Amino acid sequence: MAEAAEEDDGGERTESASPRKREESRKKGMLAQSQDLGQVCVLCAGLIAMSSFGLGLISALNEAMRGCLGNLHSANGSISWLLQTGAGLIWNVCYALGLICACATITGMAIGMLQAGLYFNFELLSLKWERVDPIKGTQRLFSPASAVTALLGIGKVAVVVFASYGALVDIMRSSNLLWQQTPLELLIGMLNSGVSLGWTIAIPMLCLAAADYGYKKWKYEKDLMMTKEEVKQEGKQQEGDPHIKQRIRQIQRQRAMRRMMQDVPKATVVVTNPTHVAVALRYEAGVTAAPVVVAKGEHLVAQRIKAIALASGIPVYEEPPLARAMLRAIPIGAPVTMEFYRAVAEILAVLYRARNNPIQPALRRTA
Repeated sequence: MAEAAEEDDGGERTESASPRKREESRKKGMLAQSQDLGQVCVLCAGLIAMSSFGLGLISALNEAMRGCLGNLHSANGSISWLLQTGAGLIWNVCYALGLICACATITGMAIGMLQAGLYFNFELLSLKWERVDPIKGTQRLFSPASAVTALLGIGKVAVVVFASYGALVDIMRSSNLLWQQTPLELLIGMLNSGVSLGWTIAIPMLCLAAADYGYKKWKYEKDLMMTKEEVKQEGKQQEGDPHIKQRIRQIQRQRAMRRMMQDVPKATVVVTNPTHVAVALRYEAGVTAAPVVVAKGEHLVAQRIKAIALASGIPVYEEPPLARAMLRAIPIGAPVTMEFYRAVAEILAVLYRARNNPIQPALRRTA
């Protein structure tokens, strides 16, 4: 029973998503974003731009039309006059509409970046059979998620109709007075009515879009949550399996030991404890500035170094304090430090005297 309870706990998604899983979800196109929020924000930006630049657009159109109609009697059907007048009229319209469209476009891009961040994944543009498979498409069309989306769409339409009903009634009531207004007043009235109607629709839609984004953000975080076992497995994948890392370290130690033992026959002398410590030194006059430690070790490693040295004819010198001190202080491949110069020099001097006078043995060899 206890094991079953532990398995149940391990299967529950109780852990927050890791950065690696978030990045994988982004690569798959899974993002917490609401299309409704972007569309409503674009609508609001357009309404703000129309309120700011709408009167200027109407004034520009009014002046352009007045100039066209006022100079119509002197045009004489000239093609150049028509082209010039038309170009000026189109420029004024495009300039005012361009400001409105630019505000809406920039807002849409900014909202998209705030929701999903700046991320480009061209793999999502590649053709995948799952996207065009008619069977899977039919399944998605009649899935519970599609039904929920359809119900939400109907609810949004109902909210928009209910919110805009009062504004539409006021517009219809004021339409009886349109015949009393000048064309300029008529255009300004239409602009104000359109902006008012747009805000009447945009405000409740903005609330719905914010709620939709909050729900999708919550669902996205919930779907990304991981079990404890998934977190453990991901940690192993990132940091490596401890057993594999231990095996790699073991192989590295074995290779380093093998290289070290291969350097023992190149040593000049081996300083021992005599049985527990061995340090192999190599010195070449004129080549190395100071003797270099080529191998060292304790216990079985020390015995092996001594055996290889004796088999290779390398002198083995017993000096326990010096051997222990060099074992702790000097790494393999490093020259002896200043504090050991005198002691090592005395050993090398004894070695050279023994070589020059083989009748008088001066080295203390160990069996």
